[in-house]
Amino acid sequence: MKKIETKKLTFYYKEPKDRAIIHTVFFFSLSAEDSLTFPPFCRPVDTLIENGIRVISVTLPGHEKGARPYGIQEIWLREKQTLKTFLQDLKEGIKELTQHFAPPYGAMGISRGAFIALLMAAELKEITTITCFAPLLYLKGEKDLSALEKKSALCTKKIHFFVGDKDTLIGTDTVITLHQDLQKMSQKNDVHQIKISPAIGRHGHGTSDEIFKEGALWLANHL
Repeated sequence: MKKIETKKLTFYYKEPKDRAIIHTVFFFSLSAEDSLTFPPFCRPVDTLIENGIRVISVTLPGHEKGARPYGIQEIWLREKQTLKTFLQDLKEGIKELTQHFAPPYGAMGISRGAFIALLMAAELKEITTITCFAPLLYLKGEKDLSALEKKSALCTKKIHFFVGDKDTLIGTDTVITLHQDLQKMSQKNDVHQIKISPAIGRHGHGTSDEIFKEGALWLANHL
């Protein structure tokens, strides 16, 4: 694992050692280190690296020192200015990294990380392809912190959603509706995809290793 600094953020990344690097993906989940190395969160990272893709991560607000807080929506709502500052810093940081790693980029995230991936994809032309595992889509009452308000930007991206059929934490129906809306707006059947599988974990909010691998391979094949 390697480290690279931008003006305001520290990124960590892993990359293939024995084959050419063909693309770069930003992955958001927990802390940068845990996202890249701690099972099961790192499973899609391992798949991408096996397929010649560099994976970069950054620590999400509230996840410093390896924290894995429950109730992140409430935490981020209480600290929404901290989150907004982070999002601006992240946008600028990804722009800075284009000097080191050539776009186009993929983005991938789990739950809260998928929320970050979608918001970044809506803001940055460099991000073209996104895989979202059990995605959180919005923070209540905050229009500028909602992927649901970014449809016009997201409909031009390639996106694959993976969600459990009874995910009550982020709302399975909300993910399905966003997918359908993006399909209608883009009018391209192969651009936006969704897979609904049996829910696992607390509140049906979890992702199996098999789904992690499938989502990572889709991303690798569509960048």
